[in-house]
Amino acid sequence: MKKIILAVLFVLLVMPVGAQTLNCGVEYTTESVRQIAFDGIAYKINKDEYINPNMSDPNSTMNQYALKNGITFPDRELQEFKAKGFKAYSVTYKASPYYSFIYLSPINSLIFIDITENKNSFPCKTLKYDYKGNLYSVWVNVDYRDNYGYDKNGNLISHCKDDLCYNNSGKVVGARRVINPSD
Repeated sequence: MKKIILAVLFVLLVMPVGAQTLNCGVEYTTESVRQIAFDGIAYKINKDEYINPNMSDPNSTMNQYALKNGITFPDRELQEFKAKGFKAYSVTYKASPYYSFIYLSPINSLIFIDITENKNSFPCKTLKYDYKGNLYSVWVNVDYRDNYGYDKNGNLISHCKDDLCYNNSGKVVGARRVINPSD
């Protein structure tokens, strides 16, 4: 009888630990994500390969019209960005989904290129380069609702969790809207 009671107690004591282990996930900190962000990156990219062929958007008129009128294309994804006196848009062609080209509107001039690594899994890293091919910032999505951005020197720009973005001191510095996350 003593063996049965000990066996039952053992099972009851071990079960919660096993259940907790099954439900746990990876925890990230600003420092651990910074290490992921800057591991093995290039601080400069080849202008002849990435920048020069894309200095202007060959479909600028069509793309800007589509953004203004809510039109989509089967071969590309468009996004528009607006801030005080600043307007830009990005083009990501489905044939090259790891590259996004960001153009200043309405003058159709390349300002950034985003190169995304391991786009279909987490953590997912995006390197932002300026029109000269120099690293500008690094962004890491650790899941659909959680991302970290760092400037080229490794300083935290923001950590966005769900709908709010925070600076290094934990102060809310922005908001965003997460639409239809896949998690």
